Amino acid sequence: MGIFDFWKKKRNFELNTEDVPVYKKITVDLQNKTQAEKGTVEKYWFENENIGLKKTLFHRISIPLKPFDSGIEYESQPVETIMSIEWMNLNLPNPDELDGISIKTDKDSEIEASVYIGNAHNSFDIFMLTLNKIDERNYRAIGKIMVDFEHEMVANNETFEFDTTIEFNRTE
Repeated sequence: MGIFDFWKKKRNFELNTEDVPVYKKITVDLQNKTQAEKGTVEKYWFENENIGLKKTLFHRISIPLKPFDSGIEYESQPVETIMSIEWMNLNLPNPDELDGISIKTDKDSEIEASVYIGNAHNSFDIFMLTLNKIDERNYRAIGKIMVDFEHEMVANNETFEFDTTIEFNRTE
């Protein structure tokens, strides 16, 4: 390879790396930087006649993450945030009994799941979330999610696995 061939390859490589959007160079690395802390689950009724939604019972899960450094320069550190899973219409015979439920979502799911990082609500797909009863109010929550950071141009998409406890706040 001559000197000009080497220079052309080097120049093309440099041009290609500059074409990569800044967010594609960032990996938040949730798995190694944070962990799920004790969360909550609650149920609530909602109706909206304008969209034809009759009074429906939904569940909501909120799981805070241990504060961490996201590696995103424009964001205040450490980041304090919550994984939020809302609008779960579980259709359970007893909505107060969540033992053994398993939740999975995808882009077309009616369940909304997101985590606020990089000044954006980043949606996530739930590959698996299971709840197993510990006692009358607490459940072990084991989950695996894929956070879509790329949609909001925050960072590379990534998976996050967690094992925590959630407390059922029975309200109505």
